[in-house]
Amino acid sequence: MLMIVTTSARSTCDDTRWPVVVITIPKEPFDQAGFDDHCKKIFRYYERGQSFGWVFDVRNSAVLTAGQRRTIAEQTDALSTRYPQIRCFAAVVVSSAVQRGIVRAITWLTRQPLPTQIFSSVDEAVAWVRKSVASGAEHEHRAAP
Repeated sequence: MLMIVTTSARSTCDDTRWPVVVITIPKEPFDQAGFDDHCKKIFRYYERGQSFGWVFDVRNSAVLTAGQRRTIAEQTDALSTRYPQIRCFAAVVVSSAVQRGIVRAITWLTRQPLPTQIFSSVDEAVAWVRKSVASGAEHEHRAAP
């Protein structure tokens, strides 16, 4: 008897360089369970109460569907509203024009877009996020009464 076990594609989150979180998107397309898991993992970082940044490594990933892009934009807006004191930055590591276009589409769908930059390497993206979070924290500190 042949038993076929299917598992949904899952993203991985590495927060060992906090406040930088490196997220690797899988090669296989997300099914609904995998996408829900991905959103739960990435958006939970707001709950830490500190400014942070994501580095999304999408170089080898499948394309997000229009519905998935819309969901990400909506959840980003909801959490930006819920946690106005938290600055979140997004760096996206791409390898194609199609991936670059998807990043732009998500930004256009977001009412309160995050500061976002596109890179060709994870190291460059991590450096930008570190600098952005640090300068954002300095700005917030200076603005405090």
